[in-house]
Amino acid sequence: MIFFRSVPIILIKFVFLILFLATNVLLARMLPVAEYGSFVFILSLVTVTSIIISLGLEKYVAKTLQICKSGADNRTVSILITDSLMLVFVMTLLVCPVLYYIVLPASLFDIVPAHLYIQIFIIIFMEALLRLYRGITIGVGVPVHSEFCSLFIRPLIFMLLVIINATGETGSITITDTITFYLAASVLAIFPTFYFGDLPAAGKMLSLVLVSPRRLPALAGFALVFLLTEMVFGVYANVDIFMVGLMLDAESSGIYGIANRGGYIIAFIASAFAMVMMTRTSELHANNNISHLQSVFSSTSLLMLTSSIIIFTVYLFFSEAILGFVGVEYLSARMPLLILSLSQVLSAAFGPVGILLIMTGNQWRVIQWLATAILLNIILNLLFIPQFGINAAAVNSLIVMVFWNSVLLYIVSRHLQLKPALISVFQNHAVKTN
Repeated sequence: MIFFRSVPIILIKFVFLILFLATNVLLARMLPVAEYGSFVFILSLVTVTSIIISLGLEKYVAKTLQICKSGADNRTVSILITDSLMLVFVMTLLVCPVLYYIVLPASLFDIVPAHLYIQIFIIIFMEALLRLYRGITIGVGVPVHSEFCSLFIRPLIFMLLVIINATGETGSITITDTITFYLAASVLAIFPTFYFGDLPAAGKMLSLVLVSPRRLPALAGFALVFLLTEMVFGVYANVDIFMVGLMLDAESSGIYGIANRGGYIIAFIASAFAMVMMTRTSELHANNNISHLQSVFSSTSLLMLTSSIIIFTVYLFFSEAILGFVGVEYLSARMPLLILSLSQVLSAAFGPVGILLIMTGNQWRVIQWLATAILLNIILNLLFIPQFGINAAAVNSLIVMVFWNSVLLYIVSRHLQLKPALISVFQNHAVKTN
């Protein structure tokens, strides 16, 4: 069941990977390495900042709609969504000045002109809106709709704009063009969300007249724990890129960015199965249906592990050819690519333990141990990146990945009474054979 419900999302993610790889190869070949590194840094900044701006509302809305969708009237649901939209807008106004005056001037290596900062802010706001819409669609059981907007429409438009510019009269592209094209693609990807009528009024996101400023602090309070969870996840996923960019140089950031993208592909495919699991987790836990939850968790974990091993095997034998196609200057990314890919395989072997704990009300445990993992990663990076470079960053990520997944799996076993996927499968197989 998990596999068949995941097929549409997997297809969208597969198309996205083709678009993603093609666009990144084009950019890596046409931009100077330093400019490509700056663009990778900007995308990481967009991810982290959009998490802060969205205030964890994505998972809060998803969990609330899962539990209450059978009993909530349309007006209640509309108020929840429109209040969330207004809160995202207010947070954008509060956070962007900090980025403008402090973060961006200190981190973009004087490569990105200051007049492009406003475009970066709009991209961040669009990303936060797409996150919120993903929470809505997960809550009502149709995550494929949000994935269609963020993983098909946006990368397709972005790639087409890059190709059109690259094949034009100049035959080249700059960092300014790249940021402008990504902004245009992000804005255009928002429009289809108005027409997916999963929720009669809220799904269209048009009922802003219902917003009351007095409700926003309460909503922010409810979502705070989800914000903290999203923040530590976002920091954890991007801390190595940030530290490579800050401690080494733009070229190292670009080379490590390619390796990071390769590892991200494994996690990206595996997340399709985890997303389907999210649509059922809160409901099954609320109904205390442990046996069904165990079955869903085990099936999801095995599917994640299988897909991860397949992609890692491709990297193991063909990584040099792949990186050589991107550009000979990226061949040094082979070792960090294999290390980061192995870390994703090991993460898949543990299963989607983080998401499982979040959707069953154990967010604080996730925050506690993931924050510990981030601190450990930072310490290891400070100690070893200056001496061993990007390979050290990849090894540090592998060590920390195993550490925090081990802790979370122990929590899942202890507090949710769920067994690790491989153990559960072997026990079920032994029971059937007997």
